[in-house]
Amino acid sequence: MPQSRNNPALLIFVAMLAAMLMIAQHIASKATRDALFLTYFDVSHLPKLMMVSAGISVGAVLLISRLLARYGPGRLIPALYLLSALLLAAQWLLSYSMPQVAAVALYLHVAALNSILISGFWSVINERFDPYSAKQVIARLTAATTFGGLVGGISANAVASAADTHAILLMLSGMHLTCAAAVAYLGRGQQHVAHREGLTSSILAPLKRSALVRHMALLALAVATTVAVLDFILKAEASANLSDEDLITFFSYFYMAVGLGTFLFQTLIGDKALRWLGLGGTMAAWPLAIMVTGAGALVLRSLVTATVMRASAN
Repeated sequence: MPQSRNNPALLIFVAMLAAMLMIAQHIASKATRDALFLTYFDVSHLPKLMMVSAGISVGAVLLISRLLARYGPGRLIPALYLLSALLLAAQWLLSYSMPQVAAVALYLHVAALNSILISGFWSVINERFDPYSAKQVIARLTAATTFGGLVGGISANAVASAADTHAILLMLSGMHLTCAAAVAYLGRGQQHVAHREGLTSSILAPLKRSALVRHMALLALAVATTVAVLDFILKAEASANLSDEDLITFFSYFYMAVGLGTFLFQTLIGDKALRWLGLGGTMAAWPLAIMVTGAGALVLRSLVTATVMRASAN
C-alpha cells in the first residue's frame, strides 16, 4: 500500500492537521465573507450574488469533476489548495484599495472552491489509506474537524480584534497554503488511472435513466433553496441590528456554534433517531424543525429568532 513507504504516525498527524485547518478555514472564510459583504453592500444585493454564486459553483463542480477523472485527487487537490491560497492573498491586497471588489471576489471564491476542496481532501484520504486503516483514521479526523470548527471561529474573531476584518484574508490564505503542503504529502506516490469516459459522459445521463435520481435532485434543489432563503433572512436581520464591527464576531461564533451543534446532535442523537423514527421520520424532522422555528420567527421577528431558525436548517 502507498502508506507503507511513509511513517504511519506522521501520515495520521499530517492528515489531522490538514483536516483541522481545512474546517477552521471554512468556518472563518464564511464568517469573513458575510461580514465583508454586509459591511460594503446593502443586504438587498445579496439574492443576486447568491444566484451568481450558485451558477459558478455548478460550473466549478463540473470542471473539477473532469479534472479529477484525468489527474486524480492526489495531484489536483493540492494544486487547488495552492490556487485558493494565492487568490486569498490577492483578495487581501485588493481589500484595502477596492474593498467592494474584494468582498464580491471572496463571496464567489467561497462558493466555487471551499466545498470542492473539502470533498477533495476526503478523496485523497480514501486513496491514501486502505479500508481497514481508514476506519481508525477517520475517527481521529472527525475529532480534528470538530476542533477545527472551534479554531476557525475563535481565530477569525481574534484576528479581527487585533487588526481588522481584512487581515483575516491573509490568515485564510496561510491556512490553505498549509493545507496544500499537507495534502501534497498525503497524496505523494499515489497512482491514478485517467478515466476517459468520465470526461465525455453527460452529467444529465443519470437524471434521464432513473426516476429516483430525479426525485433526489428535486429534493436537493428544495433543500438548497430553503437554506438560501433562511440565509438571507438571517443576514438581513444581522445587517439591521449589528454594527459593521460586530458582524465578524456574530458570524464567527454562529458558524462555530452551528458546526459544533451539528456534530454533537449527529453523534448523540442521530443513531437513536434512526432507530426510533426510521429513515423517513428522521428526514421529516428537518422540515418540521424549520416550520416550528419559522413560526416563532413570524410571531417574534428578531435576530435571535432568525438565528435559531437558520441554525435549525443544519
